[in-house]
This record gives sequence, C-alpha cells and structure tokens, in this order.
Amino acid sequence: MNKRILTHIIIVIALLGLVMTALAAEFFFSKESIMIGLQHALGILEITIAPADQFFIAQVIRRVTWDWHFYIGMFFLLGVILSFIQFVRNKSKRDLANTIIVAILITVSLILIYSGIIMYSRLYVDVSKEFFITLKAFHMWTYIILLILVLSHGVKKISSRRKNEK
Repeated sequence: MNKRILTHIIIVIALLGLVMTALAAEFFFSKESIMIGLQHALGILEITIAPADQFFIAQVIRRVTWDWHFYIGMFFLLGVILSFIQFVRNKSKRDLANTIIVAILITVSLILIYSGIIMYSRLYVDVSKEFFITLKAFHMWTYIILLILVLSHGVKKISSRRKNEK
C-alpha cells in the first residue's frame, strides 16, 4: 500500500473517531443526560446526593469520552505529521493550488490539535472559564474550516485524477 494512501486512511479514521467521540460527549454523555440517569438510579437506591455533587460525578463520567477524544486526536496528530513529512519530501507531482491547499490543511490541523490539547489539559492547568468558552468556539470554527478544506482537497484530487484518466 502506498504511504500516502496509508496516511490518508489514518487521518480519515482519526477524523471519524474525533467526530464520533465529540458527538457522544455532547449528546449521549452530556452532563444533563448523565445527571438524569444518576438521579433515577439514586432514587431507586433511595440515596440523596446534593446537585453539585451529582454534577461533579457527571463530569467525571463524561471525562472518559473526552479522554478517548484526546487519544484519537493524538492519532490524528500522527497522520498530520506523516502528511507533513510526505508533503516536504514529495515536491514533484503537485501544482500550486494543491500545494496551497495542503499547506493550509496541515496548518489548520495543527491549530486544531493545539487548541484541543489546551482544552483537554484544563483539568491539570488553570484555564479560566471565559478563555475555555472562547477556545471551544475557536476549536469548533477551526474544525468547520478543516472540513471545508478536506472537501476541497478531495474534490481537487478527484478532478485531477479524472483529467489524468482522459
């Protein structure tokens, strides 16, 4: 298998994993849904816990999905590093438009990874709530930009392959 194809497979699998863990954390393992399940279970057991403690327990339970998100993000980083190495080594066979798209893709990916590492490390490093909210919005917009770039890169590759086949 071609190294470039393997790198693309790593990146695609990582991106799918990142999307799945983010969606799981936001919807299936949201603090609210965990607290509802916790309140139900505690009610059955006739145990009373203060709402603030329930919220803390929900955050701990939810943390597992963000741990997986982080680990998959490191797998994504591996793909981006491999892509960068291949990009630098393979100067032939690429046009200016593709060079620009790939360079921007790598840069946006690294920014996304860096902002993700900062968000993940907030349990270990003091990060203000305001900064975290801003960083989370920045992370989401960077992700949207990355998706647009990935799609444009894919369209460019498909169109250039079709031209070469003719």
